[in-house]
Amino acid sequence: MAATATPALAAETWCSAARDYKTVAPNEESRSVDGRTIAVRYYNNHVFSVIYGGRQGDRVSMGWNYRGNDTSYWCGQYGGSWPTWSTVPSGKNSAFTAAVPLSSVNWVFARGRLLNNVTNYDTGRLYP
Repeated sequence: MAATATPALAAETWCSAARDYKTVAPNEESRSVDGRTIAVRYYNNHVFSVIYGGRQGDRVSMGWNYRGNDTSYWCGQYGGSWPTWSTVPSGKNSAFTAAVPLSSVNWVFARGRLLNNVTNYDTGRLYP
């Protein structure tokens, strides 16, 4: 279930089409660990991942396979340098990844990592 280790190469391929959807939407696939939930969500013909019920420093990423070249990527926070992870900030309990157009995705999953923990927690894959 792992995407390639190349972080956020999407910035060079399609990230100009990605969106920042920090919005409430139904969970399509989710997993709860130690009181936190990681999930994949659909919104406005896009897909993104979220962690909620989290603590400062918890992280979420989205692993996905790009339909255009059948290559797997990671995507974290929207904008800037396209980091691999989106991190729960101080005073908050959630973080969101960038949202990718559904038409660009073969499959997608959410990956969470809790603060001070090297274990990754993945949801199942979705095939939009």
